[in-house]
Amino acid sequence: MKVKVSSLINCIFLLMIFYPVYMSSLAGVFIPSSMYMYMQIFGMIAMCLYNKNMIALFRNNSFLYLAVLCMTFLIFFGCLKYPYMGQIVYCAYLLFFICSLSNSGWQENVVKIMLIAGLVYALATYILIAPGVSFYSKFVASMYPNNYGSLVGCYKRGEYAGITGHYSTNATMLANGVIPCIAVCVVHIKNKRTSKRAIHREILLLAILFVALLLSGKRAHFLFTLCAAFVALYFYTSNEKNRFAKYLLAGALIAFMGVIAFYTIPSVNNLFSRFSNLSEDVSVLKRYELWGAAVEAFKEHPILGNRWASFPNSIGGRVGYNGYTHNVYLELLCEVGIIGTIIFVFFFINCFIKTVFIVYRVAHQKDKIDLKQQTLLLFSLMYQAYFLMYCTTGNPLYDAYVYMPYFMACSIATSFRKRDLDNENWNTDIL
Repeated sequence: MKVKVSSLINCIFLLMIFYPVYMSSLAGVFIPSSMYMYMQIFGMIAMCLYNKNMIALFRNNSFLYLAVLCMTFLIFFGCLKYPYMGQIVYCAYLLFFICSLSNSGWQENVVKIMLIAGLVYALATYILIAPGVSFYSKFVASMYPNNYGSLVGCYKRGEYAGITGHYSTNATMLANGVIPCIAVCVVHIKNKRTSKRAIHREILLLAILFVALLLSGKRAHFLFTLCAAFVALYFYTSNEKNRFAKYLLAGALIAFMGVIAFYTIPSVNNLFSRFSNLSEDVSVLKRYELWGAAVEAFKEHPILGNRWASFPNSIGGRVGYNGYTHNVYLELLCEVGIIGTIIFVFFFINCFIKTVFIVYRVAHQKDKIDLKQQTLLLFSLMYQAYFLMYCTTGNPLYDAYVYMPYFMACSIATSFRKRDLDNENWNTDIL
């Protein structure tokens, strides 16, 4: 009974911490943003104090700890000039990430929350298509008065935002559900320890999520999720023969289904048409301006940059824009300079390579590792790959919907490796 109460308390803390991750645009509709941000910070502190074993010691991964501390300092330093509560939450979350590296019990619950939330957003996407634009504009778009015109326009073009405030946000929530669902399906199919009925049910859920992602009309989320899945599969199936033939077959099947969907589903037709019209896409042309402004600002202060959050607060104004650059790597150069960019990129690459290493080893000894742990590791690799690709065209490092799951995904592999380093039985097998 004591364990169940403890688990319930930890779940409450996680729901507080990851509130914007599963609520998306609705987070500010139900609770004022300043209030739920305080709730997030309270949840992080309470969870660390409640679970004393979460406080990690600086025994392993010292360079990783140092990189995260430097990242936290850079963000906090930017807050001194551009104060914003969201950046304080960011700093708190990075410190929470450090504290949580010695504990691997909480990530599974967060992944479940992401999967369930993804299914909710998928069903909402389907349900809101049927009644038509008048129903949508009256009951959903009206919740977001600042984006009302944009939401209605996207709906008419077949770019469905569901119950979120933007079709890009809807695609993010759906991708957050698709990725863990793919991990579950792959692990259960490959290990053959799950009943066929359960596997069929999981594949059905994946189909529901994936089709909803297509209906959102977002190119980047669709493409990067698909590529991340192939990257993760490449390493997870490294022990299998004829795997390249299987990849070609899977690719051909996906292409065939894509062609059918292109000619039968208007929103899918719109999605693929946008790939062929990149040179004329207004949003793409605008991003070229943003990238140019970021490069020019980088040239002004190449070593230390212009401070974190300087682009949306001042530099973007040079081209009449108050948002992020839609390219994380250029924005890092602009805001934190060469030194800060090296720190961030070191963290990205360090975590990704470690995860690849572990998943590759796990692939050759699947029978020794619990299915849940395999699922978490595959999710970790897939989400990191998705994040790194998305950084080229989006703002995942600045959106709570993505950066919070990303750092959580990084902690999965790090805590796994740390735990197994402490276990002498694994020293020769894993390393």
